[in-house]
Amino acid sequence: MKKAMLGFLTIIIVLATFAGCANGVSTKDNSMSRSDNTQSGFAPKSEAGEESYGDGAGAAAPSDFEKKLVKTADVVIEAKEVVDTYRDILEFARENGGYEFSQKTNIRENNTTIEATIKITPENLDKLINFAGTKGVLISSSVDSEDITDSYYDSKIRLESLRGQLEKYREFLAGAKNIDETIRIQSQIDNLIGEIEIIEGRLSKWDKLVAESTVRFVITQKADPSLKRREINWNTLSFGDMGYLIKSGVVSVLNVLVSVLQWAVIVILVTSPLWIVAIIVIRIAFRKKFAARKQQKKAMKDNENQRGI
Repeated sequence: MKKAMLGFLTIIIVLATFAGCANGVSTKDNSMSRSDNTQSGFAPKSEAGEESYGDGAGAAAPSDFEKKLVKTADVVIEAKEVVDTYRDILEFARENGGYEFSQKTNIRENNTTIEATIKITPENLDKLINFAGTKGVLISSSVDSEDITDSYYDSKIRLESLRGQLEKYREFLAGAKNIDETIRIQSQIDNLIGEIEIIEGRLSKWDKLVAESTVRFVITQKADPSLKRREINWNTLSFGDMGYLIKSGVVSVLNVLVSVLQWAVIVILVTSPLWIVAIIVIRIAFRKKFAARKQQKKAMKDNENQRGI
């Protein structure tokens, strides 16, 4: 009985020893695998399925990065001299590193409106809006900020990963053993290069949007009281009102006469070919009639001379 117990304990000790050795080998292999991955530029995936990059410490959280904000402002101003006001605003923007991106001017019935877009650094955005408010009546202003921080740094991390993969595939290409393997690897390299260029273009666009805020200006004409129609009190006409009415009446009559003369000239010019033909026909008819009368008088004179003889 004692021998059986001793043999059973011996078996348990041996099994425990083998299990410990196996765990040690497994742990050592995993450590070597992580070390190799880190040295090659690739870190293992985290539990969330996202790759960590860099020295193996893991990517920083978005809150650790510099904020990437795209700022856009809309400003509506009413000014008496629209052109001069916009010129002053644009000059101020240029002095502070800004420039004109687009501009459109509309003039209708002595009313001028300018719609313009100015690009300026985010640091001087508020300064430009405040200055614009001093050049006229600030009707409205708003500033919107779009936070692209997460998307921006996700793309940066993705770009670094693709560049690492590209270097690996280039190493594979250098060691390719046949044409088929070379073609497959080159196809992967071309796909990686295309994706890298797309992300680089996206990041370049975002960098420009972040570095330059957009301000959309609408500057409208301020109503001029002197241009409003004068109201007249018909119950008590003053000499000023009478003079105004007389002047308005004379101007209205002159406008009618000038309009009639203009239309008469237009009608004459348009129908001039008909008038020319009519004049030629009338002149020919008068000449024939005059010749006939002259011939008749001559005949009568000849008859009288014959009778006298």
